[in-house]
Amino acid sequence: MRNIFTISLLLIVQMASSQTIQFKMCGKNSKVLPTNDANGNDQRHKGQITLDKIRLGIIGNSISNPFYIMGDPSASFPTTFANDVFVQGCDNNSNFFNCNACSKCISPYYGNYINAGQMEGKMLGNFRAMGSNNNLLIQSVGDTSVVCYVSKPVDVSAYKNKKLEITVNYSGNSTDGFSTKNISFHYQYNNSGWPARGQLFNKNSNNTETYEDTYGIDFVPNAVEDLTDISAIEINPNPVLDLINLKVEITKGFSGQLYIVDELGNESFIENKNFQPGAHSIQVPTNSLSAGMYFLKISDTSGKIKTAKFTKL
Repeated sequence: MRNIFTISLLLIVQMASSQTIQFKMCGKNSKVLPTNDANGNDQRHKGQITLDKIRLGIIGNSISNPFYIMGDPSASFPTTFANDVFVQGCDNNSNFFNCNACSKCISPYYGNYINAGQMEGKMLGNFRAMGSNNNLLIQSVGDTSVVCYVSKPVDVSAYKNKKLEITVNYSGNSTDGFSTKNISFHYQYNNSGWPARGQLFNKNSNNTETYEDTYGIDFVPNAVEDLTDISAIEINPNPVLDLINLKVEITKGFSGQLYIVDELGNESFIENKNFQPGAHSIQVPTNSLSAGMYFLKISDTSGKIKTAKFTKL
């Protein structure tokens, strides 16, 4: 069965500099155990989420004439998923944000190892993320875990003042008592955090269908130019526990703010500062933050921003 629907919301791309959009698809399904069935065959596909295709185009054209396609090898500049395993062997992984301790942990890629994004979330036990037939397969996540695929930024600078829409093709598989529990899809602009209004869908039922969903996208915020008065910004350690040691190189002094926002855009720390030219070390407390992904931002009075991403353990 295929569900097709369109929500005609407005998206206007307003850019003073490069504008980008990113996509994030998350989900959870049954932990498929044992890994092999009685015949010795891998059965993790019995609890599986498949990302088939993402198409981006001017409103009304995401299907017929998209300017960006992921997952279609027939596209002029295809971004597909290579036939390879990206993540598996996570029995010893206690990190709930990445796959660093898994026996295999590489970024999804296509072609000659061209990066296609990254996997994030709670990848444990016999979890597996892999590419097959140009699709991304997310298998054996577990009922209490969530794993996400985050795309590389897509440049939409050429579509200033145009309405855009996204069409997503995806499916969930549930076989032999294993099931797909949840699938959600999000977008963000300019690496600014994943706002609540950027969630296009969140399906919590037993998702066993093949979907092709088309969405218009909400207003893009005013373009944020890069704060060129900062030549370098570095967060140590990252991931962080209770304190960030921030190193900043300032080329030209300015007045502004240093603040932290979570993935929903909520501010959790803010400080007004006068930034002087030169190299600076700034300590930022993080002991009050919950575990998760955050963005540290420095802005001047005109609204230009420099952003660094970090993980709170």
